[in-house]
Amino acid sequence: MRVLLLLVLSTMISAQTLQEMNIHQVYIPMGYDDNDQIELSVSGSLPGLCYSAPRIEATREGNTVFITAKAFFKPGSCEIFPVAFFEKISLPPAPAGEYNIAFNSQGIKQEKRLVVAKAENQQIDNFVYAPIDRLYEDEESREIVLVGEMNVDCMVFDKMEVISNGTDAVSLLPVMKKIKNDCVAIKEKLIIRYELPYFPELKRGILVHVRAMNGNSINMLFQNLAKK
Repeated sequence: MRVLLLLVLSTMISAQTLQEMNIHQVYIPMGYDDNDQIELSVSGSLPGLCYSAPRIEATREGNTVFITAKAFFKPGSCEIFPVAFFEKISLPPAPAGEYNIAFNSQGIKQEKRLVVAKAENQQIDNFVYAPIDRLYEDEESREIVLVGEMNVDCMVFDKMEVISNGTDAVSLLPVMKKIKNDCVAIKEKLIIRYELPYFPELKRGILVHVRAMNGNSINMLFQNLAKK
């Protein structure tokens, strides 16, 4: 029975092929230093329901990073309509400088710029960021709601630093501050509400990139519309 099961699984896997998918946009936040892990977000679409498990791959040649999106295709009778995907890819720290991010969109080569600054110190981040693990948009108030969990009572949310890349991405840096020397372990929900202003210089569809504790980030797409 075990041998038969392995043969069935092997046949299923071999029937699938990994194919390149169309990329709509690569979003590149600002604010990375040469000791940061770099995270880019990629939006695109699958041709139909025969495609699954989209993944983003990156290869670097000199100062150019080539981004491709791939997905598994399984032959069969499937509905054919675009299925959007939004994925994040992490790149290793890179020396300070400017890099080209290259990708194909509708068969046309696109290039965007990634700027990596020299770090002010050897820490992963210049600030201590809030321990955020999820975020969502409040449709009624147009606020971005950041949610996480505090595990010490000596830190509180201090301020929100905002960095725009000038085209299609806004980085939110929820900076924490220490209010006492002695820290006591706690388990308390953290909620930060921030009303994202309208950015007239940015595109309508933008990336909101939230830096979190320990070099992590949470990302979402946001409609950059003026208030009515």
